[in-house]
Amino acid sequence: MSPIRTSADLTAYVVHSLGYWPEHSIVFLATTPGGIGPCLRADWVQDITADEKHDFLTEILQMIPTQDRDGETLNSIFCLIFGETGTTDAHNIHSGQSWQPELELIQQDALATGRAQEWVSSTYTAIEKSPFDLTCMLFINTYTRWHTNDPAAEFSFDGFVEDIVLSDHYSEQVFSGSTPSKTLQEHAERQYWNVDASRDAPTANSWHDDAVFWAQSYRAMTSNSESYCLNYTAQKTAEFTLWDDAITTIENICHPDNRSALDTHWADKIRSALPAEVAGYLASTLTTMGSSQLVMGVACVGLSTVTRSLAELDHLATPVGAVSTAPVPLLLPKSTMRAVQPNQEPSTNSVDSGTQVGATLENALDTIASYLMGTTPQAPPWLRLEALEILLHLVRGICTPDVMGRVLALLGWIHWLRGSSSQAHTLLMSSRDHQETPEFIAFEEAINHNFLPLWCTSGEQAWRGREFDLPN
Repeated sequence: MSPIRTSADLTAYVVHSLGYWPEHSIVFLATTPGGIGPCLRADWVQDITADEKHDFLTEILQMIPTQDRDGETLNSIFCLIFGETGTTDAHNIHSGQSWQPELELIQQDALATGRAQEWVSSTYTAIEKSPFDLTCMLFINTYTRWHTNDPAAEFSFDGFVEDIVLSDHYSEQVFSGSTPSKTLQEHAERQYWNVDASRDAPTANSWHDDAVFWAQSYRAMTSNSESYCLNYTAQKTAEFTLWDDAITTIENICHPDNRSALDTHWADKIRSALPAEVAGYLASTLTTMGSSQLVMGVACVGLSTVTRSLAELDHLATPVGAVSTAPVPLLLPKSTMRAVQPNQEPSTNSVDSGTQVGATLENALDTIASYLMGTTPQAPPWLRLEALEILLHLVRGICTPDVMGRVLALLGWIHWLRGSSSQAHTLLMSSRDHQETPEFIAFEEAINHNFLPLWCTSGEQAWRGREFDLPN
């Protein structure tokens, strides 16, 4: 528990909650009598009418949960407007140092409050039709901070930006290991899971080199033709079985209940449990965006539902009266040939039984789509998605260039499922740098229409932060 005593502490909370210093942003921060959060950020749109401001703010406020996970009502809210914060070095100072801007720079910031002032009346009007009470509005610009708690009053000087960095809450968060990025772009590209860390560098480097070799080898086998196997459904079922096994392996190694078992570095344990040939093989299987989405489905709804969806697709593509063929050989790593057999019925895991009771051949595809697009109120299993995120970062370092775009898109999709649309959009744009022809990705439309998964507005279902507290 960390007390929030001042407006500088409050802003520090926002910066660390988002993970970066927001710029040209409007942030709403909801509170209860005993706690603080959630935090919602949106682009600060310029040059729009008062009615458009009101509609824009109303839409944002409707996305904020009204209760926390304990059922306590979120009754108060703060509004923070961030201006040109990304251009300053004031938040890069070191503890014990102090620097105040020259009067000319302070006056420059004072003039900038005029743009923020235009939003004060619209914000208070929009709040009146929401279940929240607006406690205060803050404006944070390049060097200075301003505040107002009166819709008819102008912003008043509240201090310097450096006060945020020197605040008690900011210092406590840094001490606990939180380091916010300077910009959203830098934050999106940061790899939270240091999968390259090791206490045995030679062994780790050898594993990486072997995994790269296998990724390139398998990719060469599958890139010469559209069909690299005699039975596509059986082949993809085997591939997703290996993805499921890898996700489960990482989840078991990194699960909070197993932290005492981390007698060596967690990344070393993953490499020890995941053969380089298998990791390289997994990196080669993301041949289409459709395959990538079903990998997400393996984490969200479980392997059984995904294999049922493959059977559904196979049934739709099979002519009436066709006779099923005998088992055919599959392209698989040698170490897994015996573990995954053609037409093998995968066992039902805990994810399926917990989230997909009653999923049948007819509704498997709809079930996967409802989770990937956030149209079901039931949140996906966050530990499974976290394990997939770690696996994707591992694959990111060994995949061929043509697969990199899909890996980045999947990482963005995971962030969107958590409610981080801004970070998801940034990763999606980065993924386009690795693809000659951009592939259609469904959650991009959701981002463009300001849509969040339904569970993001539920205090009980929303993502609460990282479960795998792993030292890097």
